[in-house]
Amino acid sequence: MAKRQSALLLISTVALLSPGCSDEATRSDRGVGSDARTRDGAGGTRKDGGTSNPRDARVVRDAGARSDAYSSAGPLTGNACENETACPGGCLSAQAYGFPGGYCAAQCYGNPLLCGKESHCGVAVQNFAFCLRNCTGDTDCRQAAGYACFDSDGDAVKECMPVGTGSGAVGAPCATTADCAGGQRAICGTATNGGFTAGYCSIALCTAAPQDSCPTGSHCVDHSVPGRRPGCGKDCSSNPDCRAEGYACYDADHDGKKECAAAATGSAAIGAACSGTSQCGGGPFAFCFLLWSGGYCTQDCTPSFGEACDEGSNCVDLGGTRRCLAACTASCRTGYRCTDLDGDQKKECVLN
Repeated sequence: MAKRQSALLLISTVALLSPGCSDEATRSDRGVGSDARTRDGAGGTRKDGGTSNPRDARVVRDAGARSDAYSSAGPLTGNACENETACPGGCLSAQAYGFPGGYCAAQCYGNPLLCGKESHCGVAVQNFAFCLRNCTGDTDCRQAAGYACFDSDGDAVKECMPVGTGSGAVGAPCATTADCAGGQRAICGTATNGGFTAGYCSIALCTAAPQDSCPTGSHCVDHSVPGRRPGCGKDCSSNPDCRAEGYACYDADHDGKKECAAAATGSAAIGAACSGTSQCGGGPFAFCFLLWSGGYCTQDCTPSFGEACDEGSNCVDLGGTRRCLAACTASCRTGYRCTDLDGDQKKECVLN
């Protein structure tokens, strides 16, 4: 059985271990590093449909609307928010992204013209660019909520971003980055953004050589995967070394070392509704794709990365990635239709 490749879900320039999917947007993803799933979609955005990561919850609207909203409403970037409707361009919420108190931020696609005067375009989540609040010192940020002023994405420009001021070690549960130890490199992978049940503390941008920079009891994951930002994963030798619900011990990045990483430890079958990866069955290869209505348990079946689909499901090519979808002959659960998605003469349940 081939092991699944991990996906680095970058939140505030940090990567965590997330469950699988290339998209979650991301990945053939699963792992630590980061597959968010959106992981829970492993940590995406992308959210799948073959283009987004199954764990990644999007927070953007149309570019024009975002630009106009920020220029007319003033410097809202970096303000607190509870959900996407609280800000003109979107919200990096505490629940979905681990940003304490939420963080108003519009996606800018690398275009600085889409950001207001008090912000700039920088990387904040899973290699996606958002408008980030400018600052020159910590007092320009929401310090009481757990933010500080520093260059989080290495572009030589400082922004207000979350810092780890807590005591959570690598692999510990967390609600926001503030619960974790690690200062400016700390990150809290969430269930929505990476598939991390009850959250997963990590430290981003670690190095594996000449000496591993992660704290004792953890090691650098995804350090050798092109295009991925590495993050610290908790050491383990078997599943009992990891948290029982939503995690398993496996070599997520194929570097010869095992880490506690997000996994589907539940029993829900392919195509079943879900609100988190831990509800689905399938282990390291499966996850809950939250971008589909009511959630959708699926599994990576990409050759050499995933695992063969169980009976009652089909492996479908979604354009570069392959996912297991529930097989059908006529009807599916409410909100889904039975169709041959990839033209292989087999039908599966897909979102209407």
